[in-house]
Amino acid sequence: MIKKKKKGVDICQREMGMSFACSKRNPTERFIFGWGFVSSSVSRSDRVWFRGGDSTSVFLEVLDGLVTRKFIHDMSSGREFNCGGYTLQIEYADGEVMTFMREKGSVSDLSATCESEIFGDFLNLSPPKSKESLKSRIQSLMDMRDMGLLSDEEFEAKKQEILLEI
Repeated sequence: MIKKKKKGVDICQREMGMSFACSKRNPTERFIFGWGFVSSSVSRSDRVWFRGGDSTSVFLEVLDGLVTRKFIHDMSSGREFNCGGYTLQIEYADGEVMTFMREKGSVSDLSATCESEIFGDFLNLSPPKSKESLKSRIQSLMDMRDMGLLSDEEFEAKKQEILLEI
């Protein structure tokens, strides 16, 4: 359980309705808030990120080693995202939240080409809902770039989008 409070971020494990192993009042600057899957730090090269969408589409970004691939899954074609030997069963998606079950495979099982793959940026991503300061938004982008979640080109493009909002 993660709670963002005025005095920082509280993180607790929950089991049988009880909280334990809590870490409280962590500085918010240490975290990047946004859409995404929580993934294991043990297998950093095998990640799938939920990047939003709308009521008819789900945006997914796959990180496999140094390669980033983007997909738009059309929900009208069914709830199963399938690309080669990798399958996700999407249980619920509303553009802001997605729940899923990985049916089979890992991102290394994605085929070289998939019908739902796109090249470039996702379309119509909604602007951030929070009233974060300009400095903290750019710092979050820098952190994402440093972790390998954004390329230098994507970082510069997103930074320019933020600066254009001024």
